Amino acid sequence: MRNDDSRSIDPAGAAGHPYPIRRSHEQDAAPQRAEPLRAAAIDVGSNAIRFLAAELDGSGGLATLAYDRAAVRLGHDVFETGRIGSELLEAAVAALVQFRERMDALGITRYRAVATSAVRESANGPELIERARTAAGIVLETIGGFEEAELVLRAVRAHVPIASAPWLLVDIGGGSVEITLADAERILDTASHPAGAVRLLEQFGHGDAADLRRAIEARVAALPLPGVAGQAVAGFVATGGNSDALADLREPQAASRGVSRLSLGWLRETIERLAAASLEERMSWGLRADRADVILPAAIIYEGLCTRARCDELWIPRVGVREGVILDVAKHRKVEGASNGLNQG
Repeated sequence: MRNDDSRSIDPAGAAGHPYPIRRSHEQDAAPQRAEPLRAAAIDVGSNAIRFLAAELDGSGGLATLAYDRAAVRLGHDVFETGRIGSELLEAAVAALVQFRERMDALGITRYRAVATSAVRESANGPELIERARTAAGIVLETIGGFEEAELVLRAVRAHVPIASAPWLLVDIGGGSVEITLADAERILDTASHPAGAVRLLEQFGHGDAADLRRAIEARVAALPLPGVAGQAVAGFVATGGNSDALADLREPQAASRGVSRLSLGWLRETIERLAAASLEERMSWGLRADRADVILPAAIIYEGLCTRARCDELWIPRVGVREGVILDVAKHRKVEGASNGLNQG
């Protein structure tokens, strides 16, 4: 994609983030109208690459335009070899090109693309970032665990009634788990641990389900709970694709339709079912092939941390990093309006 393309995206650093899509001179000269902002978010995770496009109005309302996912498990190579393999690298670039084409077709004017643990840990992560820029015209940023937790919390607050008492948020990705203590105002404490579902499956998934379960339970028992050791919290929020899949197993008719609340007892029963089932059986329940293997490690992590936090249910809002990124774009849109149209990050 050429840099002088009237729909190409400004290079990194030109306008901060979220990045605006450049317009032609004719568009610049046209009278400015107060139109809804069309924005997109891309989350390059360790288990998949996720895309969300939405229309944002001036009052903060959001209407989803497109929602997609590319099953590119970057963590499979990174957590074994420290590098993204050539096949997965090409698959990731192809997915980004496809999502860029979707942005163009939808008339997206502002976006943000972020990458988490697999890319930031891989020795050739910079190669993927460069290919994203040259092949797809996308500025891809790596973000750390704290910002990942902030983005997830921003999305969660839009759906879960977090008040003055602290809640525990557990976001399980492919490579890391972010454990965050937060109230209605701020993050009180957060930590990122290299204990994501794909990473633990790669480390401990070479034996039977019983061995995998014992190893993950021991790993979870060693994870520190930020600021709440031995204390109860007001609630427990589970985020990440595996939490959504668990909610869909419990409430298949409510999939992607709001917040689910799962009892800890039901989760324990489901862990027993998952541990006893083959991948084929799990897929017959409606799980995708790239979800059927990692859902058990994730469920064990959720169960262990929820038990230690002395909660008896999990709130699952079906949001994650990409929804937080969209809200981040909306926040910057408000800054832009307050500064007479200047693109500020």
